[in-house]
Amino acid sequence: MIKINSDGAAKSLTLLESVVRSGRNPTSKEIEDVLSTESMDLMIRAYSRVPEFSKEGFIEILSNLTKPNLVGKGLILSKMEKGLRSCLNSEKIVQLHRRLKKIEKLDLSNAERTALKYLPRKTPIKGTVYLTIDAFNTGMMYEGNFFLSILRFDPNKYDISWFSHELHHAGFEYWIKLNPKLGTFLKEDRTCEGIAAKLILNLLLEGLANYFCTPENIHPLENAPKKNKKKIMKYEKHLNEMMQEVQSLLFDCLSKTMSVESCEKRLMGLLLDPNGILPPIHFIGGRIIEIFDKHPRIKRSEIVNLCKNPAHFFTLFSQIAEKQRVPTFPNDLVKKISPLLT
Repeated sequence: MIKINSDGAAKSLTLLESVVRSGRNPTSKEIEDVLSTESMDLMIRAYSRVPEFSKEGFIEILSNLTKPNLVGKGLILSKMEKGLRSCLNSEKIVQLHRRLKKIEKLDLSNAERTALKYLPRKTPIKGTVYLTIDAFNTGMMYEGNFFLSILRFDPNKYDISWFSHELHHAGFEYWIKLNPKLGTFLKEDRTCEGIAAKLILNLLLEGLANYFCTPENIHPLENAPKKNKKKIMKYEKHLNEMMQEVQSLLFDCLSKTMSVESCEKRLMGLLLDPNGILPPIHFIGGRIIEIFDKHPRIKRSEIVNLCKNPAHFFTLFSQIAEKQRVPTFPNDLVKKISPLLT
């Protein structure tokens, strides 16, 4: 069962209304009132996994909304700051209030049914959709819950596939978290081994959701924005190089030839897209799952069950590598990482 929690978005709109009406920056009390909501607290914790983001930086951009100089440092905070400033007019705030009410009434059951088609039997999907005002991400997941930005999501264009993608993540994480070691890797483990495991888990997490639930992300529709098509064409052209970067990062993590900080920075380069279109890991994972699904000797049930047995990824990959002429994972690398995924 999926619930919708709108406290973070509602209190953020109240803060923005106060700024527009008074012409002054919000007070510390007004900011604390917003940040103390469950939605915003979780959102900040989710983004704090990225080294460039901090709660203090977010407070700084809220405290500076009426001043001409921008203070957001780093990709996420700078986009958030511009997004919040774009809301500083009464008409936009009224529009967002209307949007908030429509989102609260959405029926997510169809999206849940779609996600369950591509998850192992008896996968429970439960959690909360937290509504926020976020100019960086339309939506994301953290600790089994979902975040949806009323600034970027239009309920009049409700897309079942997009929601099913996020709900699929919840199902995937359910199985991963049954293994305490894997659950730790998927979250905050900042060791070389943890980064290597997180890379494979994200490859599967995003690959399965993109290929099965949002295939238009890896094969753009005819009416897709030109920038999206251009991005995917670039990814397709360099797919083998991108796969080699995945393998290179795994090798550097497990051989410890690079520092944890350097490996983490390279991982973030795969997990994030500065342009906010599609991170590399989404495309790489989606295309690999597509190749698996089209292989005559690989059963779809094997692919779906990667949620329960992520180490089986390497067995499936070895079946498709030669025929598809894609870079193979060396045996010594597989022997090192497989135990981390079981």
